[in-house]
Amino acid sequence: MISELLGLDICFDLHASNRSLEREIDEVEVKQLIDDPKTQCQIQKNGRLKFINTKTVVIGEVRKSCLWIITAYHTNRKEKL
Repeated sequence: MISELLGLDICFDLHASNRSLEREIDEVEVKQLIDDPKTQCQIQKNGRLKFINTKTVVIGEVRKSCLWIITAYHTNRKEKL
C-alpha cells in the first residue's frame, strides 16, 4: 500500500499489526489518516512521525523508501488540532 501524499510504501511492523487488530484499526483507516490533509503530523524527539486526527493516532518511522507503522490507537481526548 502506498501513501499518495507522502509517496512512500506503508508497511506494518509486527507490533503495529498486532495492536491494530486488537484495537480494530484496519490498514485502510491508517492510510486514509496519513493521506488526509487535515491530519496533524508531529516529529517526535526520537525522529518518529506522529499522525493525529480527532479519533486516531498513528506512530510511524521512515526507513529507506517505506513508512513503517509502529503502532496505532484510538484516542478519546478532544484536543484542538
